[in-house]
Amino acid sequence: MIHRDQHTRLTITTPVLDPTVLTTLSEDLSPTIALDLIINFTSLLDSRITRIDHTLTQHRNHRQPQHHAQQHHQDAHEAHHRDDSSDDDNSNDGGEDDRHVEALLSMRNGAAMAGARRLELIATSALSRTTKGSIAVEPLIRQLMQEARRFKAAAARIQQPNPHLAA
Repeated sequence: MIHRDQHTRLTITTPVLDPTVLTTLSEDLSPTIALDLIINFTSLLDSRITRIDHTLTQHRNHRQPQHHAQQHHQDAHEAHHRDDSSDDDNSNDGGEDDRHVEALLSMRNGAAMAGARRLELIATSALSRTTKGSIAVEPLIRQLMQEARRFKAAAARIQQPNPHLAA
């Protein structure tokens, strides 16, 4: 990803995998733990993206306006069943609306810890757009998948032993 700094007008290229994160984690913890963190993040990428897709799609479908007659029928149906159900069964307690935010936060935080700077930026941008309203799910998922492929390739390269160090 390439960004232009508004103040300095310099072009800034965001790395797929920030090498300073691996160095810092290796120094603070150990090289093995640092590598394990990146491997674990990489192995969970597909499921994180699937979760984001699922929760954003549900959120979008939940927020779409419904035809007045359908809404009236649904309201009457819910009112009829509200009397028969307990408060514990109420699944629309506000938590459902936050699942897409939780999924994006999970991606952003995991990406930050693993040094996946581009994935972190995409998730951060998506989070800001969700607070402003609707978000285009399909383009976001395509972008996440593309960056995930790049991150996996970069992570695979750091997992291979360096032939220059062996001697």
